[in-house]
Amino acid sequence: MEKDAFAKRFVDAYRRRKELHNLRRMACERINKKMVDQQVLRRAIEKSKGMNTSDLQQSQTEQAAIFGTGAYRLSLIEIGRLPTEDPERFHTETAIYPIGYACRKKYRGHDTYNKRSRDRILYICSVDAEKGPVITADDGREWHGPGMWEQFVNSIGNVVEYKNMEEFFGFINPMLAKKIESLGDVSICKRYIPWNKRAKLSSM
Repeated sequence: MEKDAFAKRFVDAYRRRKELHNLRRMACERINKKMVDQQVLRRAIEKSKGMNTSDLQQSQTEQAAIFGTGAYRLSLIEIGRLPTEDPERFHTETAIYPIGYACRKKYRGHDTYNKRSRDRILYICSVDAEKGPVITADDGREWHGPGMWEQFVNSIGNVVEYKNMEEFFGFINPMLAKKIESLGDVSICKRYIPWNKRAKLSSM
């Protein structure tokens, strides 16, 4: 009888410990996700200072936009602004990287993801005036700087549906590309070829 009682207490204690561990893990996940989202939100708030009512309404509409489907689906958090201070650094022939741009998307987890295994995790793609393009996982891991795309691809097993970083950030999406082009005079991005012109060239 004593052995049975001891075994029961042991099992009950183990179950309670496991429940507490799961609760702590879930709390950590929520905190980490909020920290990442709040960083982007703070940047959006700073940018919104000085906006008039119509500007804020437009920004809120943009933030609700969804682009792409399947693996290419993303939710736009902030469209950003044209890189007027250093345009050469923030564009290619096929993409403009707006300063302050941010979107969120779900994709497969990276190799050091130490939370409960899931098929897909949350990533935030953003463009910082100093760091440049940044990919941030919901556990806080970041990729930025020279070679960041290769490093990111390596971290998820070298198998991606995306041809390059521009595609991962959503800049190849026609609707998003046109929205970025509508931010102002894109002629400051000397190498950039507007979407409509590229579409005409590809159809010839």
